[in-house]
Amino acid sequence: MLAALFGAILSTLDSLLNSAATIFTIDIYKPFINKNASSLKSLKVGKLSTIILVLIACLWAPVITSFEGGVYIFINQFWGFMQSGVVAAFFYGIFWKKISWKAAFLGMVLNIPIYGFLLIFRPDIPFLHSQAITFISIILFITLYTLIWPQKELIKMPYKYYHDYKLSPVVKYWGICICILTSMLILYFR
Repeated sequence: MLAALFGAILSTLDSLLNSAATIFTIDIYKPFINKNASSLKSLKVGKLSTIILVLIACLWAPVITSFEGGVYIFINQFWGFMQSGVVAAFFYGIFWKKISWKAAFLGMVLNIPIYGFLLIFRPDIPFLHSQAITFISIILFITLYTLIWPQKELIKMPYKYYHDYKLSPVVKYWGICICILTSMLILYFR
């Protein structure tokens, strides 16, 4: 059991470090620092950024262990600096075509001071309630901004690759059967 737990933790850390190094190398280093970087140079930068991230994590670990409430509360509380704004912009982008990119961007930026204000001046509010208040505030801001300055012309995303993702009837029937069986098992073992 302990080996499985360590394996899961190491797998998660490996994935996080690999993703962070890839994001830094491809999205920051190549476009802004060295546009002509070779694959070998990019690989070395990725490895170096992984080492730097591990060192930052090691230096940050004592801060997290001294945090009141433990790691779970720490991660969720500080995830709130991004989460509400990104979720609001994402849902508005899907459901309301008149929203402008400026409203979505400003909503995501506004997330930081609203949530920070609630953490500093109202620490007695649980973090989920603070995130809900932030989310509602951002929804109101994006709605008002879009009503005052709506998107003039609708932006249509170009089709780079078109694939027909229709499911075959067999897949639909199996999906329905699995949902029904799962519901029956939940009701039986309740």
